[in-house]
Amino acid sequence: MTIVNCAKGGVGKTFLNSLLLYKAKGADENFIMIDMDSSNRSIFKRFSDNEKYSDYVGQFSLLKDDIINNSLFSDFFLTVAESTKDIFYLDLGGNESRELISFIQERSAELVSEFFNENNIEIEFLTVVKLADRDCLDHLQNVIKTVGSHLKHTCMLNSTVKVDNTNIEYKVLEDMCNENKVGFKKFGLSSSNTIDVMSDYIRSGFTLNMGMNIGLFKKLINELEING
Repeated sequence: MTIVNCAKGGVGKTFLNSLLLYKAKGADENFIMIDMDSSNRSIFKRFSDNEKYSDYVGQFSLLKDDIINNSLFSDFFLTVAESTKDIFYLDLGGNESRELISFIQERSAELVSEFFNENNIEIEFLTVVKLADRDCLDHLQNVIKTVGSHLKHTCMLNSTVKVDNTNIEYKVLEDMCNENKVGFKKFGLSSSNTIDVMSDYIRSGFTLNMGMNIGLFKKLINELEING
């Protein structure tokens, strides 16, 4: 199970989930992507009416009165454990991202990890960040501190411009991930004149004709190194 999260909106969670959706469908994976962003439902809205993707998207809420409900949490993941699907992708909104980390903090990552292990559910957190975005970095540090070594965790840098370790902010982020044994990957490398085109393509539920830009989109897909 892959949990895409960040406590801030507009950083690329939907973009990453769309890439994952496209890649998983192309690879003929036995998967489903669950939209848990109760404030938006962008993934579900964009793809549930698309006959190519409607069987691969669903929606669910773990929140009750804006906090994660213990019964909903247990029932959902027990359902996952009994499901015939091999892979689950969870699209968390900002509130869900914050509350899930708070939920784990209150119960300890060790106990939550034991719950997942007992039910044969493998978890990977994908925390989406943008360079120099303080809110993103604060959330990333919170996830690192919370899950520690108990749950697999990867930092996903939304890189719409080329960055490497000659960039101080990039180097600091990379070093922080390495020091804490957190995976560190980039996605979404593009050029400025195609970002809006690809955003429109995703908003349309992959129904727009992008012409030559579809080649770039497929390149972004091929560069994703995520195991569901």
